[in-house]
This record gives sequence, structure tokens and C-alpha cells, in this order.
Amino acid sequence: MGLLQVLIDTILDNLTTILIFSIVFFILYRYLQPSPYRFPPGPRPWPLIGNLGLMAGSEDDPSGAKRIWEISKEMNTDMLSVYLGGKYPAMMLHKYEDIKELFSMPEFSGRQFFEFWEIFMGGLIGATGARWKEQRRFALSTLRNFGLGKNKLEEKIDVEIEYLCQLLDSYNGEAKDLSITLKNAVSNIICSLIFGHRFDYEDATFKRMLNLQQENFDENLLYAGIATIVPGARYLPGDFFRLKRANEIVNELRSKIFKAEYDDHMAKFDPNNIGDYIDAFILEMKERAKRGSEEEHWFNEKQLNMSIEDMFQAGTETTTSSLIWIIVYMLHYPEVQERMRSEIHSVIGLERMPSMRDKTMMPYTEAVMSEIQRQQPGLPISVGNCTHDAPVEVKGFLLPPNTTCYGNFYAIHNDPDYWSEPEKFKPERFMDENNKFVGDKRLMTFSTGTRTCIGESLARMELFLFATAILQRYKIVNPEGAELPSLIAKRGSSLFVAKPFKVRLVRI
Repeated sequence: MGLLQVLIDTILDNLTTILIFSIVFFILYRYLQPSPYRFPPGPRPWPLIGNLGLMAGSEDDPSGAKRIWEISKEMNTDMLSVYLGGKYPAMMLHKYEDIKELFSMPEFSGRQFFEFWEIFMGGLIGATGARWKEQRRFALSTLRNFGLGKNKLEEKIDVEIEYLCQLLDSYNGEAKDLSITLKNAVSNIICSLIFGHRFDYEDATFKRMLNLQQENFDENLLYAGIATIVPGARYLPGDFFRLKRANEIVNELRSKIFKAEYDDHMAKFDPNNIGDYIDAFILEMKERAKRGSEEEHWFNEKQLNMSIEDMFQAGTETTTSSLIWIIVYMLHYPEVQERMRSEIHSVIGLERMPSMRDKTMMPYTEAVMSEIQRQQPGLPISVGNCTHDAPVEVKGFLLPPNTTCYGNFYAIHNDPDYWSEPEKFKPERFMDENNKFVGDKRLMTFSTGTRTCIGESLARMELFLFATAILQRYKIVNPEGAELPSLIAKRGSSLFVAKPFKVRLVRI
């Protein structure tokens, strides 16, 4: 017993040293073993955190995308290895051709799974494999049936534009931060598609839903995302990475707000009157149950909640941010604003609403919006596409299973190989010698490949109709004595989001 007690006392007295030694041994064992795989070159990773510091960004490079691109050029490689947690690196792509090729490959159609982040992983954005294929196919088909790109969806947007302009009129040209105002309008389009109705802007449930989503998107999900690449983050005390708070928000959205809509739809369900996304999902649930199919599927209330959440996050934040950037650029380039308005008035006039039929007759307006999206991509770095459970050989490299691949959209949008004088704001680059609009496939606003944004048609329609309606009716003016809003996005967001500013909309 004496010898055993001495041994126990020795261990307890040196517990810290033993723990440190064990951690160091684990790291050396895990990371210094010879690898059977072949990776692109990349910067030397730091112990534990890898290259995570590159993603922190700076005031003039909020997302870190610019610095990562500079490193790839310094290392003379278009495909860069970056260690973001885990034994093996992720890949960062910096050329359009590589992104187009790899993102179109079935082998790169997955999403990396994190057990402690499971609550976010099953929707249209985070799902993978058979679940993703099933739910994406259903969402595309359903949204198409409800008028994605057709007149009946345009009518919903027209209704919302009228409500929006009534509110804008009430401001009487006063300086306002329009971010919440525009987000309310954009969110109501999603509400109409999913719930079958819009909300009054002052509705308590509507405001609570948007506030919760805003908190998660602006604060919690960024920290929670970092937690996925920090070793041992889930075991740290407290809630530094805001995982608990993010889960609380998701649970409130699903168990209260979305649940109330679901229950109401179930109570009033009529298979002969399918009016929105929830109706269509319930119909599919009932038909699957009726068939008694043994084939695995994910048509249940939990999956519906996850899909709704993804559609709100993806369909609200990015479109609202794009509209805000349009206003920022109108302030910086008043001559562009006047030329756009002249085109809008010559085609549409002042007496009727803008229509998607007008778009082909408004090449300059479309060119300006494309150039703004080039300079301010919604996502400077793409959502990661992940390989599946088998190694993949591509471009001379052999990648292990579950390798995440990112596209550096900032690099694509600023590459002089693709764009003449990319640092300059030149809408004319999207017009030919006959002043016709010419799109460019290297504009990565909605990503590319197998996981391209399912709401692309809706977002394009919203941007065109909202922006032209605002410019048709209002002159966008910087408040007297105020500095122009920054053209550099704010830090701390996964999107390129404009820094807060106020603007005056003066009725024409």
C-alpha cells in the first residue's frame, strides 16, 4: 500500500506535466506520421490551430480571402492546402476553372459532418448524400411549381414592394438605417413561399423570428463554425463558442414559431389546395406514409424545420445584403444612379410597377448590379464542398476521405486574368459594343456545380424588382455632413455585409 500511495501522490503532484506531455505526444503522433496522401502546397500550420489565423481577416480584408489569395500567389499555386482543424488540410481553390470542375464532381458534393453541430447539418445547406439529393430535388420542384421565375411569384414581390414603399414614404426623406426595413420586405417573400402569408412589419412573432435569426447569423454561427475546427472546443466550460446559445435559438424557432405554422397547416390541410412549401411537404409526408415504402426518406417535421431555417437564412441575409450594397454604390457613384434611373424611367415610366419583362430592355441596370456583385460577393469564400468516404485523386493530388474544398470567390472576382482593371468599378465590362448586357460565368454570386444556390432565380428576381422600384421612386442621397459609407465590408460575418450607415430616400 505504501508503494501504491507513493505512486498515486507522484501522479497527482505531476498531473499538469503528465497532461501536457500526453497532449504533445498525441499531437506528434497524430500529425507527424507519414501521410499516404498528396496535398497541394500550403503555409506551415501552427500547432493546434493550424492556419486558422488566416480566416480571422483584418479591417481591410474582413474575411481573410485576400490574404489567402496572396499566399497562393506567393507559393505559385492555384490550389492551396490550409489546416483548419483535423489531421489533414482543406483545399482552397483560386481559379474559376478548378472551382467549376471540382464543384461539378459528384465526389465533391458532400458536407463535412460534426456531431456536436448536428442540429445545423440536416437542412438544404448542410445535408449530404441521399438526404441532400432527395430534399434538394423536392425543394427545386416545389419552388418551381409555386412560380419560381414565373408571374405569380412576381405578383407576391409586387405586393411586398407596395408595403415597403408605403413605409419608405413615411420616412419623409429622413436619414435612416434601411437594413432592417429591407430585411423585413425580403423575409416576407420567403414567408409567402413557405407559410403562404406575409406578416405585418410590426407583428411580434415576425420580429422575434427575424431577431433570433439575426443573432444566430451575425454572432453565434460564426463562433460555432470556428468551434468545428478548434480541437476540443466542445469540451470547454462555459459557452465561449456560443454553441449553447445557437442551439437555444434553433430550438425556439423550431418548437414555437415553425411549429405553430406547421400545426396550423396540418389542421387546415387540403390535398386539393396546395398553396405553399409546408403544404407541399405535408402532402409528400402523407403520400409516403400511404405507400408504406420501405425506402429510406426524410419527409418528417424535423426535416421540414431544418429546410425552412436554411431557406430563411440563405434567402434573406444574402439578398438583403446585396440590396444594401446597391444603395452604398449609388451613394458613391451618383452619375451611375442617374443613368440607371434614366433607363428605368425610359422603359417603365412612373405609372406602373417594374416587371421582369423589362429586364432585357435595361442592360445598364443589369450591368451595374452585376458589377456590384463582382466587387461585393455575398460569400467571399464558398461554403465547403466535401469529399465522401473514399479517397479522391484530382489534379495530381490524392485527397483523403472527407476533405473539404473551398472556392475563393473573392480571388475569382478580382483576378486580372479574368477582369480588366478589377480594382475599378466598371459596369461597362458587362456590356458589349452594342450596349447589350453580357453575363459572365465567372461571376460566382450563386456558386456553381452540384450545390449551386437553389434560390438563384428568386434572388435575381427580388434584386431586380426591389432595386428598380426604389430607384424609380426615390433619389438616394447621403445625409448632409455624413461620410460616405465604407466600400469595405464589416468584420465578423461570413458574408460580405456593409458596415452600418444611414441614407435618405427622397421621393421623386
